[in-house]
Amino acid sequence: MNVPLMALVALPLMGVDFQKEVWPILERSCVECHEPHVKKGRPRKPKGGLRLDSAFALSLGGDNGPAVVPGRPLESPLYTLSALDPDDDDIMPSKGTPLTKGELKLIHAWISSGADFGPWRGEDPRAPHWPSAQSPSTKDETNTPPVDPQLMKAWKKAAKDLPLIVQPLHQGSAKLEVQLRGEGKALDPALLEKLKPFASAIVRLEIQEWLVPASAWSELPPLPHLEVLHLQGCELETPPDARACPKLRTLNLFGSSTTPPVDASAYPNLRDFTPPEGKGL
Repeated sequence: MNVPLMALVALPLMGVDFQKEVWPILERSCVECHEPHVKKGRPRKPKGGLRLDSAFALSLGGDNGPAVVPGRPLESPLYTLSALDPDDDDIMPSKGTPLTKGELKLIHAWISSGADFGPWRGEDPRAPHWPSAQSPSTKDETNTPPVDPQLMKAWKKAAKDLPLIVQPLHQGSAKLEVQLRGEGKALDPALLEKLKPFASAIVRLEIQEWLVPASAWSELPPLPHLEVLHLQGCELETPPDARACPKLRTLNLFGSSTTPPVDASAYPNLRDFTPPEGKGL
């Protein structure tokens, strides 16, 4: 084995600079196959439909679903396939030298700590407008009520089988980010209701590839400190209620559909808005 998967589970969360530490690994070992290219004079699509040359593409995933599940390296093919035995037919990269133990450790730590790209965006013409400050601010952490550690511990145990991730914005932060990935399924409003114990601490909410009924928003508790809302690849019966998120400043609807269309002016503090077609303010 190059590196046993479970050997890295106990690594402490650490801040990893994607652009300086992770991107050079991908650029050297992975991008050759995982970007659009020309081979023998013919245009070729990236292997498995997965591009690794932009933050948008990495977040979008490929033909087989997400490549990275923030906070869950052992559910992230970018890590698990790279950590296979060198003799395994499925190991990535499929040609050339396998990643080193140190490189795998960096990728594991980056995913464990939330898979934050920082300012790096890469190149992808499909990408929506990326706001210059789409991450919630880290200032005035004391204004965000802290979450009871015991509550978080109980949550991790209860949510093990849910398509829902609740985690600190960064190590030691009182602010939380939430991710829901639905793979085209209908969103059960009761899933949003489970966020009630954490509502006052949530500053970032990402909902990807769900069929979202109008009733879902009535189950979503008020999010008084929510700053960033991503609704990507979703079918929305109605837009989210602006009254539930009075501090919202970034709204990304790339690839989503909603009836009626979202009125950006309904959100009084909105600074950055990406409509479904991907053109920003």
